[in-house]
Parts: sequence; structure tokens; C-alpha cells
Amino acid sequence: IWMRLRDEKNVGASVHASGRGVAFAVLSGTLASAVGYTLWYSALRGLTPTEPPAYSLFDHAIAYTPKLDLFLDGTAEYTGMRELPPFDRGAIGLIVSEGGAAKLVRLPDPPAESTVRARKVDVTIADGSAPALIDMHIDTSGALAAEWRQRYHAVATQKGRVVEDMGSEFGGLSVSEKGIEVSDLENIEESVKVRVKAKALGLVRGEGGDLAFPATSAPSLTARYASLSARHHDVKLPFQYGLDDEWTVHLPPGAAWKHLPEDKVVKTPFGRAEVSVEKVGSKIVVRSKLRIEKTRVPPEEYAAFRAFCEDVDRVLGDRVVVGKP
Repeated sequence: IWMRLRDEKNVGASVHASGRGVAFAVLSGTLASAVGYTLWYSALRGLTPTEPPAYSLFDHAIAYTPKLDLFLDGTAEYTGMRELPPFDRGAIGLIVSEGGAAKLVRLPDPPAESTVRARKVDVTIADGSAPALIDMHIDTSGALAAEWRQRYHAVATQKGRVVEDMGSEFGGLSVSEKGIEVSDLENIEESVKVRVKAKALGLVRGEGGDLAFPATSAPSLTARYASLSARHHDVKLPFQYGLDDEWTVHLPPGAAWKHLPEDKVVKTPFGRAEVSVEKVGSKIVVRSKLRIEKTRVPPEEYAAFRAFCEDVDRVLGDRVVVGKP
């Protein structure tokens, strides 16, 4: 579908959008007007740092409601109304009102607090080489939620996908048939909640007669975003997000704490990370938090960004060591 438009300077422009997106924008606008809302057509061109040289580059269409200042992408499956899809965030958009007036905008890039994967992990360390027992509650919101809804939508594949997605962090998982609980994934306006009860086959490792294991999430930011020594182009992260972990670890009988992570904070323009440890008798509670707050890193900031990634990996990568008193 091609639409002929005129911008504020009366310069002719052509906007092309995929048929599926246009169909949604037109249909949703018609339905919204029936219940007293106004939805405008919005064309997108993608994640570019500068304004488009020509309007013909717009290649997608979604709807925009000015009353709620809300962009709605009906082509993004499993996505709630307030969960702007990652590929729309920060994109350049052209909002076209009912009268045909066009306005060039930059779509919002929601803050990290709106996209958080929060976990509470209860770990019971067994004697000897027996697997640790874990009881994990996960709450996922924002840009991450749609992926989780799609990933765990089919009940028949939930167990296999939990083992595949989370097993590497715990050295493999042994999950019983009733060891997984998932919230209502049809309700796309709610965050995704998953509970996993399993045996962690390789979480605990022997180190010279002691036992060592992680007690925070290891995001591996350096390997993921900053593996090169230098960059000539921008680093583009998909969206701002956060990871919250709370690990409660129970000691085996007769064991004592030999090494615990130190309370630390890393704070930069790119984001922040923190870890704190609370010791209560034969258990500890380790709380960690990570926020990624910048999604585009130009080459001149890459060295500082890489240092941030390395600091975060170091702070969140510390391990707990227990052994004989």
C-alpha cells in the first residue's frame, strides 16, 4: 500500500509499509473510533541514529493513540499493550493524523525498570557430590515477556525448554514432570511467572576439599557486547533491561562459610550493578541487581563501555566457597 503525504514543508513524500502492518493500523483505528478513541497511522523505518534521507525508506506500520501517548504494534505476537517490541524501540516514526498531517518522531526507548527478569532462587547444598536442590521463582516483564510467552506457550515442550534455557547456568537440570509451574500466558497484559523445582547437577564444584558455587546471575556482558578491543561503528543493544537475583543458600550440616562475595556497586552512564550479602546462621542471602541503561554506544565511548562490562562481570561473577570449619 502506498500513501501520498505532504510534510510540514509541503514536500511530496511517499510512504511504503508492509501490508500486514497497514492492515492492523487501519483496523485498529476503525475499532478505536467506535469506542471514542483516536488512533493514528504510524510508519517506522528502524533503528538508525539519524533522520531518514527519504520517506520511501519507511517499511513498517503500527498504530498510535494520542490520548494515551501509546504506540501499538499488532504484528508483534504475544506482546502486551504497554510492552513496545524491541524492534520498534528507538525507531524513527512518521505519525500520520486523520487529516493527513505528518510528524516525524523518535519512538520511546522505555527505561530498564520496565523490562526486568527477577528471580528468587532457594538452593540447598547437599553433602558430598549429591546435586543441589533448587526452588526458583522467575518473574519476567517488558520487552522480555513476549519471548517468554512464546517460548513456554506449549505445555508439552516446557520441561525441555527449561532444561535447555536454564540448564547451563546450573550445570544441567533434572526436572520432574510436576516441577514446572507457568502463569497464564494467554494474559499478555501480565508479566510471565515461572516456577522451577529441580536438581542442579553441576552447580556445586569441588575445589581442594571445599565446595564452590555461584550465587548471582552471570550476565557475561563482555562476551556479549564488548568482545572486541576497539570499534569503528556503534554498538547497538536491543533494549534497556534489568536482571534482579535473590539467592538463598542453605549450608550442608557441618559446613562453614569460607568465602563470600563482597558488597559492591558499579555505577556508570551505561548502567549499574550491585551485589550484597546477608549471613543468617547456616544460610546466606545474596542479592544482585543489574541495569543496562544505554542502548547505543558510539566508538568514542566504547573503551569506557567495555570497562563497565568487565567490572560488572567481575562483581557478579564472584563465587561462594564452603568447607569444613
